[in-house]
Amino acid sequence: QEFTRNYGFLSTFSFALSISGLMGTISITYLYPLWSGGPAAAIWCWFVGCIGCLCIAWSVAEITSCFPTSGGLYYVITHVVPKKYVPLICWIDAWLYFTGALTGACSTDFGAATLLMNIIQMTSNYSYTPSKGHVTAVAILIIISHGLINSLPSSVLSRITKYYCMVNIGATIALIITLLVKCPEYNTKAFTFGKVINSTGWGSDGWAFLFGFLQVSWVMTCYDATSRMSEEIHNAAYLTPLAIGAALTTTAILGWVLIVVITL
Repeated sequence: QEFTRNYGFLSTFSFALSISGLMGTISITYLYPLWSGGPAAAIWCWFVGCIGCLCIAWSVAEITSCFPTSGGLYYVITHVVPKKYVPLICWIDAWLYFTGALTGACSTDFGAATLLMNIIQMTSNYSYTPSKGHVTAVAILIIISHGLINSLPSSVLSRITKYYCMVNIGATIALIITLLVKCPEYNTKAFTFGKVINSTGWGSDGWAFLFGFLQVSWVMTCYDATSRMSEEIHNAAYLTPLAIGAALTTTAILGWVLIVVITL
C-alpha cells in the first residue's frame, strides 16, 4: 500500500524549502541575534549554526534515501536503534516532534500575522497601531487558512507548491539587490563583522552571544518533514534526499548572504 505519487523534484524541493521559509522567517527572527550580540552575532551565529544544521539535514537525507517511507523517523528508529529501546525512543521522538510541530506552526503563523499587521500599519502612515488581540486574531485566521489549504488533494498541492521556490528565491535575491542598490550608507566591515553589542541584560557577552543561535535553529528546522512525504514522491529514494539537501543548502547560503546585507 502506498500513496499516489504526485510530487516530482521541483515540488518536493519547494516543499522542503517552504519549511525554512528563508526571507520571511529570517525577517521575523533577525531581532534575536541583534539583541543578544549585535551585528557580529547576527552574522557569525548563522554561519556557524548553519554548518551544524546542514550536517543534520544531510544525515537525514541519507537516512531517508535508505528508508523512503511515510513512517519517517519512527520507521527508521525500528531499524537503527537496539530493539529493547525502540518503544522508548519512538515515544520521545513522537513527543518532541509533536511539540515542535505545534509550537513551530503557531510561531510561524504568529510571525506572519505580525508582518501583515506591520504592513497595514505602514500603509496607514502609522495612524493605526495593531493591538495584541488584532495580531492574535489574524494569526488564528492564518492557521485556519493553512489548515484548509492542506486539506486539498495532493495532486493540487503539488502543482501549487512547485511555484513556491521560484517566488521565494526570486524575492530573496531581489531584496538583496534592492538593499545593496538603495541603501544610502553602509556600516563599516569592522562594525558589521566584529561588533558585539549585548542588549540582553546578561553580564557575560559570551553567554548572551549564544542566544543568537535561536535564529538559525528556528529557520533551518524540521528536516524530516519531507521524508514523511516520501510515498507521495516519484523515485523517492533519490529525489527526496536530493530535495532535502538542496533546499537546506540553498537556505544556508542565501540566508547568510541576506543577513550580511541586512547587517551592512
